[in-house]
Amino acid sequence: MLTKMSIVAAVALMTMVSSSAVFGHEDREEGDYKFIVGFLDEPAYEGLRNAVSLRVSKAKAEGHGGAMQKDAANEPSHHGGSATAPVEGLEATLQVEVTHVPSGESRVMSLRAAWQDPGHYLADLIPTSPGHYRFRFFGTIEGNEIDLTFDSMAGGGSFDDIREASAIHFPEAVASGRELESAVRGARTEAQQARDAATGAEDAASGASMLGIIGIVVGAIGVALGGVSLLRLFRSGD
Repeated sequence: MLTKMSIVAAVALMTMVSSSAVFGHEDREEGDYKFIVGFLDEPAYEGLRNAVSLRVSKAKAEGHGGAMQKDAANEPSHHGGSATAPVEGLEATLQVEVTHVPSGESRVMSLRAAWQDPGHYLADLIPTSPGHYRFRFFGTIEGNEIDLTFDSMAGGGSFDDIREASAIHFPEAVASGRELESAVRGARTEAQQARDAATGAEDAASGASMLGIIGIVVGAIGVALGGVSLLRLFRSGD
């Protein structure tokens, strides 16, 4: 009796651990395939190493004795009561386009197979801005064309948005790399504006100096002409 209770407790613990591993991920079925998508580590924060996480499994018949097998995420399948098996080798046929929706920045990234976890694929990244992210997986699975899009919670999806790192700073919040870069850009802009203003002032001063010189020259010419006129007047009086 004790042994059976221990087994039940162990199974319950494994289920809890498995559920937490995919907490917040989106679970979707397309045809014969099941997809579980999200960030590898959730909650997910800016500036911390993370990865796009994709699990792919496929419906298959029940195992010997009618026992239900579990999929790559150790969860019972929803494929009409049949079990699922992980789909392997997709690192060679699938890619993911990662988009930070607020900025519109996107990048196509390769997938790698997770170590000793069949059917699990990762695209490593360090998200540098918080907010809404979108994953688009495209390519082929066992010869079938695939083009699927998954959005984080801000876009109506189920997996976590990227959160600002200050939420977990302790004991003091420090500026993120994004904030520091923004401050540096602002300082550079102000410095350039100051240089432009100084250049404009120099140009204005140079222009004023040139006008002054021209005025002096014109004045000197006027004086010379006046002197010539006076000289002619004196001679004519003689």
